[in-house]
Amino acid sequence: MKTPQVKPNWPTGIYNGRTVMQPDEPRIIDDGTMDTVVEFLGVYHRFSTEYRQQFENDGEFLSAVLDEIYENIQ
Repeated sequence: MKTPQVKPNWPTGIYNGRTVMQPDEPRIIDDGTMDTVVEFLGVYHRFSTEYRQQFENDGEFLSAVLDEIYENIQ
C-alpha cells in the first residue's frame, strides 16, 4: 500500500545538520495587524492591505511580492 504524499499545513524545511532551512516559497503571515506580512527566506516583508487587494488572488500577490523583493536586492 502506498502512502499519499500530502504537504502538511505547518512550515517545513530541510535539515542541514544544524538548522532547518526554509523553502524558497513566500508565505503570508497573520501577525494581528491590518497589514499583510510575507515571510520569505526567514525575512518578514510588510505590505499594505490596499496593495494586496489590487490582485485577483494570493498567487498573483505573492508573485508581485517576489518581483519586488528581487528588485530591492539588486
